[in-house]
Amino acid sequence: MSQMRNDTDVKCNLTNEVTAYFSSDIQQILGFLGKVAEELKKMKKEACDCCPAGWKLVGSKCYNFQKTLETWERSREECTKNYSVLLILDNKAELDSLRPFLEGERYWVGLQREAQNSSGWRWVDGTPLTFSVWNTNEPNNAKYIEDCAEIWNYSLSLNDYRCDIKKPFICKAPSKCC
Repeated sequence: MSQMRNDTDVKCNLTNEVTAYFSSDIQQILGFLGKVAEELKKMKKEACDCCPAGWKLVGSKCYNFQKTLETWERSREECTKNYSVLLILDNKAELDSLRPFLEGERYWVGLQREAQNSSGWRWVDGTPLTFSVWNTNEPNNAKYIEDCAEIWNYSLSLNDYRCDIKKPFICKAPSKCC
């Protein structure tokens, strides 16, 4: 029994000596591996912030500024065909970040009145409008036929408008890994 204890003590002492001897090397290796992991994470993020040809990367989302004139409903359908949605704005900062890419005067966005003559608005994914960027005195539902929303480039604000009018539109999709 004492021989077994001596063997165990020798192994523990040897392990402690080896650990103490290589401790700083182990710490350096672990630090290096941590830096490598951070760099790989950055590289993956950069490789995954990729958009299809003709789309613009803004933040971590892809946007397609369509110059083709379509009705609001047709615009929504065209975005869906491209695995995207008619623009859903998450906040005012997102709208501000799109300004450099807005070449036209007005664009359809994915916002529609909840029901005819209702004051509620919903995005195409069903979420309610939670921040207000309406232009002054909007939405006004002129002649009770303005059930869709557009962006006015010059004021970076929303306006309600007739859904059957054709205008350019903006599609939005998550970025992909390339």
